[in-house]
Amino acid sequence: RELFDTIVVAPGAVSVSVVMHATAIDEPLPSLRALEQLGIVSRSSGRGPVRVLPLHDRLRQARLERIQPADYTRIHRALARSHEQLATFDFEALTHHYHELDEDERAGHYAALAGDRARRARVRRRRVVLRARHRVAAGEQRALGAGRQARRVPCRARPRPGGRRSLRASGAD
Repeated sequence: RELFDTIVVAPGAVSVSVVMHATAIDEPLPSLRALEQLGIVSRSSGRGPVRVLPLHDRLRQARLERIQPADYTRIHRALARSHEQLATFDFEALTHHYHELDEDERAGHYAALAGDRARRARVRRRRVVLRARHRVAAGEQRALGAGRQARRVPCRARPRPGGRRSLRASGAD
């Protein structure tokens, strides 16, 4: 139950290492596997560390309603401490935990860090998009340039610049 409560209190998918650090269970991995086999907890797919979350939101809500306020506070504090000690850089989760603990100054600090990281990521994404557009535009210019060179092949049927006559005008037909 302690392991599941810790997973439920987390605001979303939480790293297995954070859960193991936050719980007082000696061997959490067998318990975690049992929760997975029962269909209560699932692993989150993606890059990075393995993350777990309740399989259904209804399970999360039902369990959150039954957690005592003292346990709720203790779990939030343990999760926040684990995130900080393990240096997960999950600023959104830290913001959530400290907000729930009514430590608004620390929550604000982590919210500002999360905002800065989001802004930097947005700038990086914008640069990538602009570079890709530039490469496409440069490729199109090269393709158009090759087309212009192909059209510059002299055609004897038209008049040429500089007053010279074409073959048709000179009566060579």
